[in-house]
Amino acid sequence: MVQWHMAGLRRRHCFSVLLQRSQSVSILARTPDTITCWTPAQREVMFFGGVDPEARALDGGTFPHPALVFKVTHRELFVRALERDERPTAETSLKTAPYWNCDSAGRVCLGSMRVPDDTTVESIATWQAGFFRSQFTHANGAVRLTSPKGRPPGYAGEAAEV
Repeated sequence: MVQWHMAGLRRRHCFSVLLQRSQSVSILARTPDTITCWTPAQREVMFFGGVDPEARALDGGTFPHPALVFKVTHRELFVRALERDERPTAETSLKTAPYWNCDSAGRVCLGSMRVPDDTTVESIATWQAGFFRSQFTHANGAVRLTSPKGRPPGYAGEAAEV
């Protein structure tokens, strides 16, 4: 499984800029091609599509989300979860985020997501909004992480219990 850690991110980038953004967005690192930021735990509306009737029943509901780390690079979006609701450091271990449309490496299938044309500090809030406002339609890596016995698979099963 591919995992990226804050320490590795720091080593790979030639410079890091710590900036504070409004709306609970905090930039962790920035290069000309990549921006990494985090958001604290929060409640967000989620949209579910596809053929799963249990998922469609959750469409438009508001659900709790863990603190998240988003990475945008070369018009691709990656997302990871944090164990604690606090700004990550170089030593923080990143977890697999419990979302459909994401593979085990954290890469987001952009599907219906409206993707900004650029990767700038100013565009990061648009990337995050696009993630939550897109339709979650198919389970990738999240299914095996959130499918205990007796519960529907993936995020739909977890969200239905909330």
